[in-house]
Amino acid sequence: MLIIIMHSLGSELKSKQIVQLMERPKASNFKILCEKVLNQLLLPSEFVNESKCFEQIKNHVWLHKAFKQYWYRLLQYYERKQFWNFVILIIPQIELLLRFIYAQANNFDVSAKLDEYYITMDSIFECNVTTEETSSKNKLINEKVLSEDLLSLTYDLFIAPNGPRVRDKISHGEIDIALIDYPELCDILLYLSMGLLNFEQPFQKYESVFHLNCVTKNTLSRAGKEFEKLTEKYLREENIDSSKLLVEDGVPCYIKIFNRPKKESEIIYLVLRNAKFVQTSCANYSFSIDTRLKLLEQRELHSKRRRTLERMLEVLPNICNALRDILTCLLCIFVKLQTDDSIFQNEEVSKTLLRFLKHTLKLTENFTKYSNESSNEWIKAVQLCKKFTDVKLLYFPTEYF
Repeated sequence: MLIIIMHSLGSELKSKQIVQLMERPKASNFKILCEKVLNQLLLPSEFVNESKCFEQIKNHVWLHKAFKQYWYRLLQYYERKQFWNFVILIIPQIELLLRFIYAQANNFDVSAKLDEYYITMDSIFECNVTTEETSSKNKLINEKVLSEDLLSLTYDLFIAPNGPRVRDKISHGEIDIALIDYPELCDILLYLSMGLLNFEQPFQKYESVFHLNCVTKNTLSRAGKEFEKLTEKYLREENIDSSKLLVEDGVPCYIKIFNRPKKESEIIYLVLRNAKFVQTSCANYSFSIDTRLKLLEQRELHSKRRRTLERMLEVLPNICNALRDILTCLLCIFVKLQTDDSIFQNEEVSKTLLRFLKHTLKLTENFTKYSNESSNEWIKAVQLCKKFTDVKLLYFPTEYF
């Protein structure tokens, strides 16, 4: 059927003299994204044992005999280092394993039907199992049928919008074969598939690299460290302890990414953007002051710029206090959303929190703008400190934090 369709399309293009088609852009950063997953996964040095994998498949209870033959062939490709063959053929099997587990967890028929949409990888990760008659909780997600670590790895590889999206990229022709013809990708996929085949057993700890909540956590941590560097270098010692507290005790270790409230992503995205601006502002101030101090040491800073430097150092504590206050609010919001969803039950509070984050975003964006070395308006940052105090008093719902 596909050959007939391709031939028909070719004839149509030829008859209309269409000799050039727009290509879907290639995913040039695919390998980099896969390496981020690999670095986070930290595979055991000798986790692959072909004979052990063979025995696991041979003795597997719910894997059909016909599929076992397919898996034996996959292991042969892996052993013979035919990596791209292995990658292309194992991905449908991983999706099939997820369907089997999804069906078992939810007592749901996942076979293809004429009058229903097929269960896809995306629908396996949805919070609810929905049919024409009923809607129930997805037990795969809600009752932890699969370990959170195994789910997170699967999410990063196949679902995350900013991740490698291995299945989509390969099936849509966005990947050159050379990009998937390497052993590390095979290692990740084989490790994942063995985890799915033995999903009732413990799986290695893995935290998502690409989920918005995890990206925000890491950005908050980096912003705190950048703030710490700035205060340690240019402020008195009494400011240092509080900045360290932001980094060491502020961000939670365990991040929830599944079965989250619908409104959460909008708030978290604003937290992320604000945190990025705070991080950049701190880095800008460090660079600007350091550059001017070096020029001063070399006696290359004329009198007007010396006065500017003196004034900058005078007001730096106020600016740092404002940045620390912003970062503390962002951390409080992030931690609260990770530990307590009650804020979403009050629509008015949710709206007020969004207003707070949006107003703060304008200020943090300007902090970044005015802290840039090339900016001659850095003194305006002092005015932003007062504006943030007003925004916080007006919009920050202190009763929840």
